[in-house]
Amino acid sequence: LCLLHFRPCEGSRFSRRGGEDEFLLAFHPLNGVLEDVYTLAEGDQIDVRIAREKGRLDVLVSREGETPLYTGNDAQSGSFTLIVTEPGDYTLRVSGQHAYGRADFTIRRAEAVPAD
Repeated sequence: LCLLHFRPCEGSRFSRRGGEDEFLLAFHPLNGVLEDVYTLAEGDQIDVRIAREKGRLDVLVSREGETPLYTGNDAQSGSFTLIVTEPGDYTLRVSGQHAYGRADFTIRRAEAVPAD
């Protein structure tokens, strides 16, 4: 399941590429909120890549009513992996104020992740 929600304000310019296992955003600028909802299983992994050029960029990965899996207020550039410990519907949210750059989320399903 994948649901896309846009709440951009006037003056936002962005491109979005995505599907069942990816949410890829480029913005120049983003003034508002872009989010997508994914149904994830325990053990799924979310590879996150943030490239912020300027402006304010906030990133949130959360399941409704639960402590967020990740919160990045005024997020800086970087790459990391999040591991899903509880199954459910997770919101991937990016909000910006005069934000330029990109945010990429790639989901690796537990059944496809090689064991160490």
